Amino acid sequence: MLALQTPDPAAGFPAGTVLEPMIFLRNATAKKQSASITLSWRGDLAKGQVALSEVILQPFETRQLEIGPMQKQLGIPDDAHWALVTLTSPASPDDLLAVAASYDSTGRYGAQTPFSDNLGAYWSGGQWQLDATHNAIIAVTNRGNRATDALLTLHFEDGKKNYEIQQTIQPGEQMWLNLADLIHHNTPDRKGNSLSPDVTSGTYDLEDLNPGSGGNLIEGKVVLDKTWGHLTYGCLTCCGYSPYLSPNPVSVIVSGTGGISTLGTNNCTGAGGFSLNTYFNSTGRWWSENTGIATVTAYQAQGVSMGTANGDASATIPSGDGGRPKPPCPQVLQEAQAPVKVAKITTTYWGPPPIPSGDTCSYNILACSTGTPTCKSALLNVGFTLGCPSYVNASYLVLDGVCTLGVVKTATGPGPCN
Repeated sequence: MLALQTPDPAAGFPAGTVLEPMIFLRNATAKKQSASITLSWRGDLAKGQVALSEVILQPFETRQLEIGPMQKQLGIPDDAHWALVTLTSPASPDDLLAVAASYDSTGRYGAQTPFSDNLGAYWSGGQWQLDATHNAIIAVTNRGNRATDALLTLHFEDGKKNYEIQQTIQPGEQMWLNLADLIHHNTPDRKGNSLSPDVTSGTYDLEDLNPGSGGNLIEGKVVLDKTWGHLTYGCLTCCGYSPYLSPNPVSVIVSGTGGISTLGTNNCTGAGGFSLNTYFNSTGRWWSENTGIATVTAYQAQGVSMGTANGDASATIPSGDGGRPKPPCPQVLQEAQAPVKVAKITTTYWGPPPIPSGDTCSYNILACSTGTPTCKSALLNVGFTLGCPSYVNASYLVLDGVCTLGVVKTATGPGPCN
């Protein structure tokens, strides 16, 4: 959102303030980069779109584009207050950096906004404030190739009440909201509710109701603070997932296997336990950092020798969805890790002398680990009614000094009861 020469009255700048809109471009690479720039301007009575000449940036060059002197030449009317700046380049997002800034000649009044390269279907975490010195103007752009329905929800009174604005946005068009106007004009939302004049602050989120392949909405917001004469920039966050492996650590015995799940924590809500198995199934990579101790394949670790090795998994997954089942955010490569602890278990039996067939056989089993973690003695009383010769083959896995019975099976053959 680039503030043009004539400030928006909502900014509250002194009458006669003239801004000097500029775009700063930085080529952060050692090779030439090209960029195409379009301005979608908005005025009191009309709106339109114009294209600038292609920009060629030399390696590590920083370029300042003065938009103000171009406005008349480009056919942008004097009553146009804002322009959506779209920059298109074959460069990667981190290779070409851009900032839009507009200040008056004194530097006292103005606005500055960074560019964003993320599209999504669900955005959260925005804050708004309305009072004598604060306001917010929100612009939601549809960067897809088909129309979509956007739902912007204002939350207030500690989240107890909502104000919902739904609007169809054509490709390349915007939903434009001046929050102060919603109160002053007593504008009803989609459910007929209005914002009371005593509402002064809250939060909001944005949802693409027709996300298609992942959502094509991008949100920009100018937060107006008239205290110091500047417009400050704020934006929503596409709620990200932080993946993790469960259990952590993974405990197995030599030649044994253990299952692993991939879960995620939502970075906006802090809620965990969202299954990410679908993404790690289709695009995931699994590996062990020490295959001499453990091997790790999809959703499984297998012990090779006693010790500890890190197990890793990576996948291209949505960076979040606010806890919703659809993939709304840009997909990014993320990695999760958990240690795999491998123990070597040996079991020693001892018990009473051989007993007649049909009697009850009760004896102790001593489970010992020669790996990590260590093990204690354990007592197990097993009753036989199948007759001797019979025995119990038991395996113990011991964690943190506590013996836990793993596998028990009954078999015939020589044993402590015959």
